[in-house]
Amino acid sequence: YFGGRVDMFVNFLITTRLSMPVILVALAVVSIVGSSLTVVIWVLGLLIWDRFAVVMRSATQQVRSLEFITAAEALGCSHMRILLTELAPNVMNHLIVVATLEMAHAILLEAALSFLGLGVQPPTPSWGLMISEAKGLMYYDPWLIAIPGLALFMLVLSINLERITRPMSDRILTVEGLEVYLPVPSGTLNAVQGVSFHVDRGETVCIVGESGCGKSLTALAIMDLLPKRARRTAREMAMIASS
Repeated sequence: YFGGRVDMFVNFLITTRLSMPVILVALAVVSIVGSSLTVVIWVLGLLIWDRFAVVMRSATQQVRSLEFITAAEALGCSHMRILLTELAPNVMNHLIVVATLEMAHAILLEAALSFLGLGVQPPTPSWGLMISEAKGLMYYDPWLIAIPGLALFMLVLSINLERITRPMSDRILTVEGLEVYLPVPSGTLNAVQGVSFHVDRGETVCIVGESGCGKSLTALAIMDLLPKRARRTAREMAMIASS
């Protein structure tokens, strides 16, 4: 978001990490440190963080140049507020997608380490460990390998299919019962009352009215850019940021 030397340093770390083979690094680290559930968790985290960093850095750079970020800066919003209320919701979809992909990757990597005897140790259950212990009986009792292998395959497949087949709603914005309250010397002014509408994908909705009727306040309330002393309420307000 800020760019500069910090961004260059993080980009250098990402590039360095991506140049290293995941399996070889995992084997080397676990061989030196030792094998346990805690070590496997740390190794998986250290080997997978770069995917999240690449996607989030790219998404942040795209969102950073959009108009609503510029509008928030022009209104005097702090960097923390922009990061939490403007930027984070708009990059969350990218984070969910990469998390789904890397979940399957992490499961397979843990199973591979356990199969090689460098992952979790008995009696902690692991499908990779079960396959490793049953490989000596594969010609006599093949089901000892087939069942954990099939379970591992179905789990990874179901995670990827859930990501692919998840339906995408045509509705990108829903506003129900929006109210905006502004402080005035005599108390509180209900400047926007009961506004409800929705916007579907590919649709343009115009808010028309005379000056002072609340058009700008409605737009600011939807983008969470109201002044600090103003407050908003709504029965429902949801937006798909990727649209």
